[in-house]
Amino acid sequence: MPKKPRRQAHDSRTRAHVQERPKRVILIYDPMRASDMKITQGIADFARAQSAWQLFFHEGKCANKQPPDFEGWPADGVICSCHILKATNGTGHWGVPLVAFGGTWTGNPSCDRCVHCVAADHAAVGRMGADHFLQRGFRHMAFCGYCSEEDQAWSAPRAEAFAHRAAEANVPCQTFSPNGAAEPWPTIHRTLADWIRILPRPVGLMAANDRRARQVLEACHHLGVKVPEDVAIVGADDDPLVCELCQPTLSSIDQSGRQIGRDTAALLDALMRGEQPPPGVRIVPPAGITERRSSDIIAVQDNLASAALAHVRAHACEGIKIADVASALDISRSTLQTRFKYAVGRTIHDEIRRVRLETARRLLSALDLPIKQVADRSGFRTVQHMTAVFRQFLGTTPAAFREEARARRGRGT
Repeated sequence: MPKKPRRQAHDSRTRAHVQERPKRVILIYDPMRASDMKITQGIADFARAQSAWQLFFHEGKCANKQPPDFEGWPADGVICSCHILKATNGTGHWGVPLVAFGGTWTGNPSCDRCVHCVAADHAAVGRMGADHFLQRGFRHMAFCGYCSEEDQAWSAPRAEAFAHRAAEANVPCQTFSPNGAAEPWPTIHRTLADWIRILPRPVGLMAANDRRARQVLEACHHLGVKVPEDVAIVGADDDPLVCELCQPTLSSIDQSGRQIGRDTAALLDALMRGEQPPPGVRIVPPAGITERRSSDIIAVQDNLASAALAHVRAHACEGIKIADVASALDISRSTLQTRFKYAVGRTIHDEIRRVRLETARRLLSALDLPIKQVADRSGFRTVQHMTAVFRQFLGTTPAAFREEARARRGRGT
């Protein structure tokens, strides 16, 4: 009699073991792409939290070749970089759910072939780079991208959004896209140097990714151009290996690679469980800029205006007013306002409000603080005041802005 319960327990454990068979997922990515590596880290984050996941890796290094046919492999799902998936019809030959990630954006005709994809918000990346320079008072801006068909898929929307944001601020902007893939490095180096030589200075220059930013930085060194004093540089990908090895260290936009990876894995998990999420591209907004030495400068020639800009950036969320800035700099309010508007292109009041609004947006996007705490931390007098500013400049409320941010993070989960 005692043996029967033990046998039943064993049978129960066996059934549980069968029920919990790990989901076998094939992961196809390019280890030479910093963005792919960031995304795979996010996929690993999700997989570690899922005891029922087992990953099989395939490192593809050529976007012009179709991924290998895994027919016959005991796989339950596939995650594949868009760059590698380009030659397929979007469903592959695996007969299992597939989710793509990476270099796509809404409106790209080639994306129509994909059933499910998670991608960076390339337009938002470009706007973030432009805002970074506008906040520092740059009156000249430039963008350096890529011109190959493959790279245009992500480089072009970044360049367009960057230039559009500069135009909104009435700041001249030059864009340049040499062919970085087909030409040898000495040729690219000369081409970049010839372009940088004729740029106005100081100029805020965004590169389409960290690799291009490093090339721009090397060309500046060759010309004897000071970074960031003459040319301030921002890249994208926030690859610490590249950014920290550059001299000076390279500022870069974190395009939420790890979040893209987590969202990609969550979407595939839902598909493997039999759910039917709507097809299409899910867009993930960038997380922010990691500021390093290459853009650590306020590009305002007027020393007084530069000091005022730095003071506002440091204290805007403490509830300061224009009179407080004038008092801190020991100058009359009227003189300060006149010189600031001439040098920076906007009023001190505009700058205080801009810093508070951006702070509130960041807090609402990243944290789950109560709305009142967000208003307090951002320097707004009341929630009603913050709401009025949001309605006027963003066309929404803080609560609606937060819900949209949550929805964008949660798409595909």
